[in-house]
Formats: sequence, structure tokens, C-alpha cells
Amino acid sequence: MGTKADSIKAKKRARQKKTRQAAQASRGSRPGTSGPTKVRLDVVRAWPVWECYLSENWHEQGATVHAIITRRSGQGALAVATVQADLGVRGVVEHNLVGGLQEADLNRAVMAMSAEGVGMVMREPELVAKVLTTAAAYGVEMGFELPKGWERVVRFIDDIDVSAASDEILTGIPGAPEVKPGMLAGLRQRLFGG
Repeated sequence: MGTKADSIKAKKRARQKKTRQAAQASRGSRPGTSGPTKVRLDVVRAWPVWECYLSENWHEQGATVHAIITRRSGQGALAVATVQADLGVRGVVEHNLVGGLQEADLNRAVMAMSAEGVGMVMREPELVAKVLTTAAAYGVEMGFELPKGWERVVRFIDDIDVSAASDEILTGIPGAPEVKPGMLAGLRQRLFGG
């Protein structure tokens, strides 16, 4: 039988899945739109960073944080990076990078996440990028691999000056003993031989 924490995590994952499915369905069902497209980094990196969001819990130690960073063309087209990061252990859990979106698509996605219990707040790009780069580095330090394609998100945000964000990003699980770098990878190897 699972613990209460397992039950809460399962419910949260179900809400997140439902939110993603609703966002995908709404994008694909509107007439006259082509929907999301693959991002050409050489093109969109020239676009200015536009709106950026973090989940309201971004400042909590060990939080699972959702982030959105957008770039906007002069004609109003958006390229959007969405990331889920576990600041407690795993680092970057999943990400998506799409183009061909409009402001209404972004607004719908943010509202859908908030309706599902993931309150999103607009924040400065430097802070959002700092949360993501900190999460990625922490997950690697703990022995986890970054998700496939993460380097594309890095290229999407690497011109944002994270040093301009003075906020501290709290990693690790609150109250847990300090985990030394590579400790989890070594434990995994001893237990599973992999």
C-alpha cells in the first residue's frame, strides 16, 4: 500500500498529464491554425525573450517547478520552451520546445495549468533561466541524466544572463541529510549493477 506522499504525487502527475492533453487538444482543434511546429533555433534565437513564467512554488526547497520561456517574432509568432524540474532530486524531468504558437495559445496553457492547481506567475527571464540551469546542474550532480534534447532548450535560453538573478534556488529535500555528488549513481550501480 502506498503512502500519502505517493498518493499526492500520483494525483499531481495525473493533473499534469490532463493539462498537457488539454493544451494539445485545444491547439490542434482550432480552424485556421497550423499548430505547433519544430523550432529552428537559428531563427528564434534572434527573437527577443518575451513572457516567462514559473510555478508559484519555485522558491521552495525541493519543489517540482514548472517553467515557461517564450520568444516572440516581430510578427507575433511565439517559440515556447516548457520545462518541469524537480529541485529535490532529479533535476530536469521533462521539456518541450515548440514554435508556431500565438499569444492566445500561451494564455490558454497558463490558464489550464493554473486551473489544474499549478499556479503560474510571470517572472523575469533571468530568474526562470537560473531555476532551469540550477535544476539541470543539480540533477547531473545527483547522478541523473538530462532528458534527450535538453541541449536545444539550453541553446534557446543560453543568451539570458542568469547572474542578473540574485534569488537563491533551493535544491535538495528539506530536512534530508546532505547528499554528496554522485552518491545516488554509486548506490544505483551497487544495487542494480548498471
